[in-house]
Amino acid sequence: MRRTLILTLIALPVAAQEAEEVLYRVEGEVRTDLGKPASGAIVTLWDALAADRMLADGQAADDGSFRLAVTRADAARRDHAFGPLRLVVHRTGYGRIERRLRPGDAPLRLKLGKAGEWVGIVRNERGDPLPGAPVIAQQGELRMATTTDEEGRYRFEDLTPSAMVITADADGYRPVQRIVPRPEETIFVLETRPLREGTVLDAKTKKPLVGVLITARGAGSTTMSDYDGKFALEVDQGSIALERDGYAARLIDSFGKEPIALAPAESVRGTVVDAEGEPVSFAEVELFGSGVRRRARTNAAGAFDFGVGVADFAFVVARRRGFLPGQATVDPGWRSDRVRVVLRKGAAVEGRVLREGEPVAGAEVIFSRRERPHGRAVVARAYSNLEGVVRVAALPPEAELVHARHDLLRSREVPVEAKLWLRLTARPPLEGIVRDERGKPVAGLKLAVEPGSNEPVRTDEKGAFSFEGLRTRPYRLVPVEARGFVRFVHPATPGQRVEITLERERGPHTLRIELPARRSGAARVELLGADWKRTRWVAATATVAEFPRVGAGTYRVGIATAGYLDASQEVVVTADQPIATRRIELARAGTLTLQATPGASIIVQTLAGEPAPRLSLKLPEGAAELNGFGPGRYRFFARARGELIVVREVEVGPKDPPRALDLRGGAAAKLSILVTDEARNPVEGAQVELVTPDGFSYAIKVSSDAQGRIEVRRLIRGPLTLVVKRGERRREQAVDIQPGTEQSVSVILP
Repeated sequence: MRRTLILTLIALPVAAQEAEEVLYRVEGEVRTDLGKPASGAIVTLWDALAADRMLADGQAADDGSFRLAVTRADAARRDHAFGPLRLVVHRTGYGRIERRLRPGDAPLRLKLGKAGEWVGIVRNERGDPLPGAPVIAQQGELRMATTTDEEGRYRFEDLTPSAMVITADADGYRPVQRIVPRPEETIFVLETRPLREGTVLDAKTKKPLVGVLITARGAGSTTMSDYDGKFALEVDQGSIALERDGYAARLIDSFGKEPIALAPAESVRGTVVDAEGEPVSFAEVELFGSGVRRRARTNAAGAFDFGVGVADFAFVVARRRGFLPGQATVDPGWRSDRVRVVLRKGAAVEGRVLREGEPVAGAEVIFSRRERPHGRAVVARAYSNLEGVVRVAALPPEAELVHARHDLLRSREVPVEAKLWLRLTARPPLEGIVRDERGKPVAGLKLAVEPGSNEPVRTDEKGAFSFEGLRTRPYRLVPVEARGFVRFVHPATPGQRVEITLERERGPHTLRIELPARRSGAARVELLGADWKRTRWVAATATVAEFPRVGAGTYRVGIATAGYLDASQEVVVTADQPIATRRIELARAGTLTLQATPGASIIVQTLAGEPAPRLSLKLPEGAAELNGFGPGRYRFFARARGELIVVREVEVGPKDPPRALDLRGGAAAKLSILVTDEARNPVEGAQVELVTPDGFSYAIKVSSDAQGRIEVRRLIRGPLTLVVKRGERRREQAVDIQPGTEQSVSVILP
């Protein structure tokens, strides 16, 4: 007979007078589904941020109770800071369970199902076993790893018999991932990853280059060139990056028998300073460019050196505690050893999180800014300590609102101030009642909320249900098992009482809707009749939505999924079709078609929203189609030899149709600037910046000479604001840069 263990857990922050000794205390009890104590269950407490850092362990007593405590001294010996925890519970014959905790979490109830055994074999294409191949199994929050034995076999024990995601991998082979629905023997056949060879030469001397680091993007494999400049890499597709000190890094999409040339280049180096121009020491500095991403740290003089050059546009980002992140653009046409990154200090904010006047430990405090029309964008997060105090040393200036949350509690959203008082209150429940078409209550119906991780609930004898601890936001109520009723999706919001009326299924036919493969997320498929609606949610890996028990007639099918435009189409089910299959084509959303001069270099910068799918690319043919943008706002930099630079900003919505973006700059132009004072005397050493209408600032790394003249050939196309400054003196003037033109501008500094 199958039995289930039920674990009741209480994770409490310690009292103030014990804070010097005990950091956490976890108490609870383990019982079977019959209510009898489950003695001998092993309970361990781990640091959630370090897989091998156990903080405490214990065993359930004869009455099923247990108690774990972690002192400050124990935490210090294990190099553990105050933060999230991971609880592991297991017992012989029962499945192992993991759960993330925070100090002060509400009591939890965990069920330990009967254990299952997951076994399998990993082979290559010839059928030979692969010993020592790593195999990873994931089941909810539980993640386990093992390796195959000499016969290529693996085994996972003490796991509940529910669906498991298993990934098998091996050196020189492509990884394979499968969803295994139940404990059974699974055979993984790994395909060989091809070995490709190439040669790296010095672009000037044409001599082989030794010690070049070659990395396959996506595949993760790396190698280095030998004394003859030759290398071999396990990669079947995708781009490769090449790096070597003293040379410009490269990112190429493909390679073959033709040698790859690396050009010598000055190392990217510079300084990090604060707003007053003082050097910032020990700042973390990162270089992002085409084929290169490196990290460095500033010295006592605020200087850094990456040891590698760049062939295209790149960005340098600097971070330091107490400062907001700073960024500078690196153009290989400038002197890349003169990069200057300015860090500005953020606002210092301190507050307390309370509930009924008592401090709350481990509460998550979220700082956000308003996003049109009604959204919020998170700009910073922090956690309260044992005294309920939260401190942020450098809060970005765009932070406008702040709120705190902890398990079932949440504070209201308030404006950001230097001193904060955040008071937590209980979240309202999501409750309601389910009836059939005749108005009778439906008992025993299992319901779930989407999105969310709450356990499903069943309606009682009166058809009532209730979900606790949900955020105050819109949800969808869906049935886990419909038992002859039409499956439904019902919108609901916590704090509002929901009334659901179920309709019984009709008809002997089955309608199957085929969807495009390789979607990025789940799809919502709706089938609409004359006065009813059915909804199916199809996983990203599935391609068919099935509606059973449909009568003959005409229906409308609607489909919504991330990355595609919403689609709606009429379908007809005839009496002679027991299974009717219809395919609905979806148009891609968030697609940008780039038009540029062949050989142009493109840099993509994310200004807001979802990160761009590509940071940089080359357009050998002058055109490319990029998918997966948005929702967000992006800035494109395009540069081609002998042409103007093009800077464009574009905002992409989640359901915007494909659009074209013209990044052709046209023939290069020339701008001659004469800088004088009010007495018409030339001004030497004046600096120039070009600012686009979108606010992008492009600094010219050339100063005016003794005659007050500056000649600029690296220009941005379109209307610009010319900013000329010398010390405290500053003048702005509008210019319009068009292809193939030569302009002369006179600027008088006050």
